[in-house]
Amino acid sequence: MGKFKTAYVTCNTGHDFSALLEIADKIVFLISGYEKEEKLQATIGTTLKNFDCEMDVVVPVGNVVANLLLGTLLPKQFRLAVFHDKQYHIMEVCNG
Repeated sequence: MGKFKTAYVTCNTGHDFSALLEIADKIVFLISGYEKEEKLQATIGTTLKNFDCEMDVVVPVGNVVANLLLGTLLPKQFRLAVFHDKQYHIMEVCNG
């Protein structure tokens, strides 16, 4: 699999996400982490408006509520990048 266009990271947790640039051209944070809970879904939806399930990858980190809401906004098929063993591993997800 080639490089992704964008890595959509749930929240900027302050960790070093530079390793994502090995698998994606750019990093976009879906939320800042300072949003009120009632604004999370709208903020995530707005940031995801250009999400392309063929070209982009999702990186779930941080806020549990934000990650649950993210799951409701994603298309039926998408890719997740999960960090372990000092690198990102890609998972294909089929929602239903």
